[in-house]
Amino acid sequence: MNWTKIAELAREAFREGVNAWIGKAGIAGGVVNGPVLELRPGALNSPIQVNNLVFAAMTRNGVSPLISKALANTLGGAWHEWAAGFHLRATAFPALAAVPAPAAGPTPGVPVPLRQGASSGESSLSRTMLSSRLAAALQGQTQGVTGNMPQSMDDLAQWVDGSYQDWKSLAMLSGLAGQGNVPTFAPPYVPVGPVIQGNVMAGGTVFAGPRFGRIVPPTR
Repeated sequence: MNWTKIAELAREAFREGVNAWIGKAGIAGGVVNGPVLELRPGALNSPIQVNNLVFAAMTRNGVSPLISKALANTLGGAWHEWAAGFHLRATAFPALAAVPAPAAGPTPGVPVPLRQGASSGESSLSRTMLSSRLAAALQGQTQGVTGNMPQSMDDLAQWVDGSYQDWKSLAMLSGLAGQGNVPTFAPPYVPVGPVIQGNVMAGGTVFAGPRFGRIVPPTR
């Protein structure tokens, strides 16, 4: 087997792993203040472990366990670093800015572009950092594999970076609902008020938009 083929298998394994993660993603610990949704680092999560799916797919396709583990842990680790560091502050609940009641029950929000958020871990998905990490993880694992490992890993990192940028530019956070108390509600003098320190719920997947991963023709 050569490094071009291994990188291709890793690309497809990562594509499927990330899309599985996205499909099961949820929100925990989000806060609502009036119309504003705030997600702090750690609020975005999923039960899917991308590294486990990548490792299983790689070994199933004949890649050695050592190489598979190095690739899976590096790729999966980069994705989970992005997710763990993700934070966002955006208008998502316009109906909770002026509630005519002492409390608001679950109220659907409006979709929010993912690009309005940011992550301290986003650099882990960049071509420069990921290429370096992949090459370092595979040092000493080149015996019996032909081709240019650093170049193949750089091509893989470039695909990850481009795929992430494409997905981030189009993906939306959706399916969220906010609820909470309206402490300033005091009719007849204050007939409406904003939700303060409310909480967020998610029904089903929280992402809408395209699947992750640029389409690349397989090598022959």
